[in-house]
Amino acid sequence: MAIAAFELFRSAGFPAFYFTDNSNEILILDGSNGRYTLQPAKMEIEDYLNLHGYQIVSGSKIIRDIPTSRKHIGEELVKKTKNLCRCNFSP
Repeated sequence: MAIAAFELFRSAGFPAFYFTDNSNEILILDGSNGRYTLQPAKMEIEDYLNLHGYQIVSGSKIIRDIPTSRKHIGEELVKKTKNLCRCNFSP
């Protein structure tokens, strides 16, 4: 079915391409062997939060350091994750 769709588009003069989800590449199927790698966009945390519906109040300061009183939470999560991921493989 994919080959038929490719041939239909090619015969109509439309560009055809293939997206590889495992390597984020776009392969151009016109005989030129064009290949483009998609790079994830880099964005500031403020833009990311805005995209997800959170508003940044003008003049507010984003604190990037974790308060000392909350550092134990991250350490505990790491410990629990290590316990969940513990696997024994024998060669």
